Amino acid sequence: MLLNDRFSLLLLLSLVSPSTSVTLDTLGILPITYQSKGISFSEWVSLLTLCVTPLLAHIIAGIPDIVCLSVPRKHLSWHQRLCQYNPTTIIWRYFAITDRRIRAKNWDANTLAASNALFWTRRGWDGSEAMIQSSRKYCIKPPDSTRIGILSKSFFKTIIVTIQGVQAAILLVGGFTSRNPFTTSLSISSIFFPLAVLGLLRLCAAPWLTDDFIYVENEQHEAVSTPVTTSFAEPENEQGVYGISPAPRVADTEYSKGWAEVSQNTTSIPMTPFRTRTTSYEGLANITDSNIQSSFRPTNSWCGRLFRVFFLIPTLLLWVVCVMYMVPWSTYGPKQKQYLTATLFILNITYLVFLSATLFTYTYYFIRGRSATTVIPCIFSLWYFIYTVVLLAMMLLLVIVAAIETRKTPCGIYTSWPGDVCDGIYLNSTATDEPFGIALRYVAPMNVTQLPEGEFRIVEWDGWCTGREGKSQLVKAVNGSQ
Repeated sequence: MLLNDRFSLLLLLSLVSPSTSVTLDTLGILPITYQSKGISFSEWVSLLTLCVTPLLAHIIAGIPDIVCLSVPRKHLSWHQRLCQYNPTTIIWRYFAITDRRIRAKNWDANTLAASNALFWTRRGWDGSEAMIQSSRKYCIKPPDSTRIGILSKSFFKTIIVTIQGVQAAILLVGGFTSRNPFTTSLSISSIFFPLAVLGLLRLCAAPWLTDDFIYVENEQHEAVSTPVTTSFAEPENEQGVYGISPAPRVADTEYSKGWAEVSQNTTSIPMTPFRTRTTSYEGLANITDSNIQSSFRPTNSWCGRLFRVFFLIPTLLLWVVCVMYMVPWSTYGPKQKQYLTATLFILNITYLVFLSATLFTYTYYFIRGRSATTVIPCIFSLWYFIYTVVLLAMMLLLVIVAAIETRKTPCGIYTSWPGDVCDGIYLNSTATDEPFGIALRYVAPMNVTQLPEGEFRIVEWDGWCTGREGKSQLVKAVNGSQ
């Protein structure tokens, strides 16, 4: 009986043993090759349009309207806006709005408007829950409902972002199994496809993303005479605003924190981190912590924790996909060397930097419970500003290299891969051991007069053809003539 059990176990193991094995190959990086000289101007317009469409859709749909409360808009400089264009910032907003809606005990139109607005105050970007009450009296037109309408602008933005994301996801995932993987079909038109995939995270917050509101901007406030400084020190306040603080007195300045550049007509002054326990500012009502807690469940509630884990999964999966494209591996044949084009290599590095920074930042703030603001807490940290500049520079480099390496194949496919990617036969008129022409039963390619039965003309041809192979016959030259 024991022998029969062992035999059954061995038989079962033989049935479930994998038929293929994964082997790690060596990786090679091809040098940058100029291949785009044959692309016409009209084709370049189409390619560049396809290139920037996912990026522009991600930015336009993801960056909310800026509302300046008690601070003139002229005090908002370009470097204070720059980090808002970081995809990490945009995706954080999708998370924060959804998380706020899940934790909300009471959700009304004013809460929806304040959660979608991007407030610029004396102390910088403020997306805290306290701004829901503080900004209420400035909202002269709240949304008509507590969620978006079917025919609203936000709805159509979500549709566009979703279509692009699904298309990109199919291409990226299908690249592991299809005959023409993403590595050989990558061109300048598809370099922002991974970003389009992350745009699908917008679906989490889609019912509560709106711009159907109007706030009054109080630019006549006496804040005009108060200098605004950029602080790269991160505050300790978990519910407060981040990054901008009123001009400190010299006696209160922490010189070890560095110096900050002020806007417009102000002079450079030492900066100090903002450590107050409230997000109120001059002209707005003070909001206590008890009011906030009565409107929202804490960030460490079970629903908040569950959503934070769920939100990190797509970003983590895309990070794994980038690693799999970066690490050479195969499930068939002996170990061999695999090559990446310069475009694919830079693309992988760019998205690995972006996804790694995003995962690290989100995980850090999720664990510490500092996820109650719609503005990422490190928005004015020095390291985050440097990371944003580096990421934008890497994206620009990716566009330039992809533009150099993109070529049009004979079958009409655009790719940066130097090898053959078309399914069919290449014809080379000068080849001696490869297909070099086509056979015609006409007098000439442009003359449809048919030749006598049994005769045909062979025309040398440069190009590509596809189809099914039919019957063949051997043709020999007469008396050695061609």
